[in-house]
Amino acid sequence: MEYLSFDLTNISIVVGIVIFSSVWLYMLKSKIKNNLSLSLLLIIIFLVMRFILQYIGNDTPKLYLYLHVTSLLVLVMAIIRTFVKIFIDNFLAKQHKITIPKIFQDLLQIGAFLIIAIMLLREHLKLDTSILVTSSVLSIVIGLALQDTLGNFFSGLALQMQRPFEEGDWIKFRDEVGQIKEIDWRSVRIQTLNLDYVIMPNSEISKSTFINYSKPTRLHRIIIPINVSYDTPPNLVKDVVMKIVADEPEVLSHPTPTILLVKYNDFSIDYELRVFTETFNRFKEITDSIYTKIWYQFKRHNIKIPYPIRDIYLHEIKPLDAEERKQKIISTLKNVDFLSPLSDEEIEILAKGVEIKKYASGEAVIKQGNEGNSVYLINNGEVEVIVADEKGQSTIIKRLLPSAFFGELSLLTGSPRTATVVASTDCEFIIIKADTFKSIIMTDPTIADKISKIITKRQFELEESTKLKSLEELSDELTEQSSNLLQKMKNFFGL
Repeated sequence: MEYLSFDLTNISIVVGIVIFSSVWLYMLKSKIKNNLSLSLLLIIIFLVMRFILQYIGNDTPKLYLYLHVTSLLVLVMAIIRTFVKIFIDNFLAKQHKITIPKIFQDLLQIGAFLIIAIMLLREHLKLDTSILVTSSVLSIVIGLALQDTLGNFFSGLALQMQRPFEEGDWIKFRDEVGQIKEIDWRSVRIQTLNLDYVIMPNSEISKSTFINYSKPTRLHRIIIPINVSYDTPPNLVKDVVMKIVADEPEVLSHPTPTILLVKYNDFSIDYELRVFTETFNRFKEITDSIYTKIWYQFKRHNIKIPYPIRDIYLHEIKPLDAEERKQKIISTLKNVDFLSPLSDEEIEILAKGVEIKKYASGEAVIKQGNEGNSVYLINNGEVEVIVADEKGQSTIIKRLLPSAFFGELSLLTGSPRTATVVASTDCEFIIIKADTFKSIIMTDPTIADKISKIITKRQFELEESTKLKSLEELSDELTEQSSNLLQKMKNFFGL
């Protein structure tokens, strides 16, 4: 019997060792170790069976025959699986971007294995395989037993041929929204936004309606309803909301975001903000970010979000509360170095004209290059000062805490902002505008001279602290810079 020959056994062992070594070396060098682990296990099983055959020899021919054929089937499966994983998964898919669906890979493996297995059974065991084809009774039994399985199988084939979705797409099926992780011959595996897995049979999903959020493009529109009081002009609402959207990093500028007035409701004017994003799985986070910034912006612009209620709630601000807040503002203003030339009466006048505004974490308070005419005093929170160079590279140069201030040059000279300031936490600012400050300077022009010297000295000390110059040189430069700043202030305030 040729299949019992020592030469054939040795050839099989050599083939197994060669394949074993190749797979092992490839696994060490590649990133598909998990995919080849089963192939490696099959080859180990094959080698173990071959050594067992060497041990039992020809004393038990029947056992030897069955083990021999089984070992060859194991080797065939290992070879087929290794070919599929290395050639199709790695060479075609990763290197040449040619994707072959998993269901077709499985069909290739099963088909190739069955063909070779039938040949081996005919050759070695003299098995009459025609009975598997001609037995109508067996066909009926198998058909009934595998009815659901075959339905899923052919539905999977139809899905792979039509390709209504692919792995990585985001879809909605019934009440489930998730990303497709795997498509095989029986089912589609989806990972929901809650990171749970949902297994959907191919036969069900092929007969039902579903939404693919990733095709024909990965663009997804988010509609955000906004309700505003009748007291606010629509154009103001649209302008404020569009500025918020312009600073949202995950909202695309093309297609252009839009805001539409859609309805006059019983207690509000209803708007719809429509924006586009390519990160569908973050639509809730994007909506949250926009809604959060809307609250802060609406507060700063005195835009009211109405309540759908009929109760009337009257609240009177106690004079004591107002007086305490006023004293806190006055105390904060007195701690600002460039305001030290002002008298207590002038500080009190200035306190009456300030504005209190809140900003959300992540919002840009001022932007580099923009026009400005106000100074911001940090009442609560923390900010980052960011400067962009000529190439557009941004660098955080400092962080400011409560009692610090920024924007004083724009207040005093009307010059563009020299840096971008972003709220790193929720912040509250006391804002002094040029119109309020001008009313004080006009009554006492000498204040401008005093303030220019204080600001120039502070900036000069900061810039020149690392330079070695004589006292006379430093004094001359300080006088010159102070004079230049004073002239700019006079021009800006019309002194």
